[in-house]
Amino acid sequence: MSNLESNVKSVEANVKSLYETARELAVGLGKLGKSWIRYGLSVGESSVQASAHTLDEVAAALRKAAERVRTDG
Repeated sequence: MSNLESNVKSVEANVKSLYETARELAVGLGKLGKSWIRYGLSVGESSVQASAHTLDEVAAALRKAAERVRTDG
């Protein structure tokens, strides 16, 4: 085998290794992205639920105030 053939095989092996590394990195980044999405959606859901609870409390307070105005007025 000539030196050129040996170099070509070495380059081919390096390219295959680089391809596999890039593929593994892409898969890992995809998993990381999914985890961030799940986390973000969970935080968003919690925020909406907290806001809904707060609005329920405000609505109850306004109902009480309106009732007081009606009965005192």
